[in-house]
Amino acid sequence: MTLKVSKALADNRLIGALDTLRVYSGEHGEPMTADDPATGRLLVEFLECRIEWNPFGSSFEKSSNGPWQSVAIDNGRARYFRFFSTAKPELSIQGTVDMGARGDLIVTNTALITGMPQFIDLFFIKEAVK
Repeated sequence: MTLKVSKALADNRLIGALDTLRVYSGEHGEPMTADDPATGRLLVEFLECRIEWNPFGSSFEKSSNGPWQSVAIDNGRARYFRFFSTAKPELSIQGTVDMGARGDLIVTNTALITGMPQFIDLFFIKEAVK
């Protein structure tokens, strides 16, 4: 449950450029680093995801104008996510997906079914990865 930040993101501190969240199955485990190629099947992709700096929470947070919405494109168990920049794909953060407090992205159901609507109401990244 430790977020993995790509070298390019860590070096440049461009977390505000991240705009796409992908959730993967990772049947054979998640990649060792955020720079390694994705493993498993892409289960769902959220586009135009914006986060903003919240100085009170010392974190980057999803804006409050509605949930991020998408539809599952494959069946599988969500195991990890990648949050990255479409303009600069080398800028990315990788974390675990779980239904409990052990996940970096906590969801209500990790079993995704093709065509099933998906929503993310809350998302934040603590200042430590800024």
